[in-house]
Amino acid sequence: NALTISLPLDKKQRIKLFIDSFIEKSSCSIRELAGIVGTLVSICPATPYGWIHVKSLEKFKINALAKQGGNYEARISIPDCILSDLKWWSKNVWFLSDVLRREFFSLSFDSDSSLTGWGAVSGEEEISGCWPTEDRQLHINVLELKAIMLALQHFAKKLKHVNVLVRSDNKTAIACVNRQGTVRSSHLLELSSQIWKWCEIHDIFIRATYISSSENFRADRASRQYPLESEWSLSQNYFDLVTHHLGLPEIDLFASSITTKCSTFVSWVPETKAVAIDAFTISWSNLKFYAFPPFPLLLRTLRKIEDDQASGIVIAPKWPSQPWYPLYMSLLSSQLIILGPHANLLYSPFSAQNHPLSNSLVLMAGWLSAKHSN
Repeated sequence: NALTISLPLDKKQRIKLFIDSFIEKSSCSIRELAGIVGTLVSICPATPYGWIHVKSLEKFKINALAKQGGNYEARISIPDCILSDLKWWSKNVWFLSDVLRREFFSLSFDSDSSLTGWGAVSGEEEISGCWPTEDRQLHINVLELKAIMLALQHFAKKLKHVNVLVRSDNKTAIACVNRQGTVRSSHLLELSSQIWKWCEIHDIFIRATYISSSENFRADRASRQYPLESEWSLSQNYFDLVTHHLGLPEIDLFASSITTKCSTFVSWVPETKAVAIDAFTISWSNLKFYAFPPFPLLLRTLRKIEDDQASGIVIAPKWPSQPWYPLYMSLLSSQLIILGPHANLLYSPFSAQNHPLSNSLVLMAGWLSAKHSN
């Protein structure tokens, strides 16, 4: 049996009264706030999720003390953001108990991040994603912690009441996981809070340990596998024009989490939100799809529509001399919509530059169907 640590009933009662009396206050001195923070810190070893409900209080105390020039007697208002953590302690103080050591882990995974994407592996399963433009400006420590959170939510989404081990080559991310946050960075503290509160909901305990970069090559490779320079998408204005005439599709067959035009999409590489990997491996027969395939895959795309007796929106360049062009026109069952040329016809979420063919590229959009030809 695992050794556990808990508190005697009389101590739980005293702490409960102390917390509840503090919750009733609208203001307090910084010294009083420091007192309750100290009390909660002392009982954190008796609960697996305690630290994450103390770090925000500690961060608030540090900031308040700095604003008041180190004056512990200064009075401050108690904001709602720390009241929620105090109420958590008031509710959970009766149930304080935790094991001293966790040696068995039901799940383990390796994670890594680059400035363009993230990757993680667990056994033979590999998952990855690309960072949106706004995230690619973040510090690598933040991205490493985000990678852990996304990987955890993927690999452990169906698990409850288990211990999970994550291996990372970023020591800051490891410390944030194991210490349930840091008061040195608001962003890292917020991410740590999201990770641990997700774990709390699923009754999961997570532990992070170090893996060398050379050993973490699979997750590293997954985080860098996106062909960012070649990932272009139809701009939203032109997509709206197409769907105004042809209707809204339900699934994007050639997309990533960043470029998809539909809430449901198929990706080229394993992604947490994708419903499938590689559109050519699934049936299209009952899908109301949107397809903007890489130009070299257009003939294969049109033959797939024929083979599956499928129908959907297909975007292609207006290149009449190409061998796939007659097949495209024979499958066309709607008006042909001509798009461009225009500098904003296509966009890349990874570049501020226009597409190199933007001044000359003309695209066409149509509802293609192999069903009507029968």
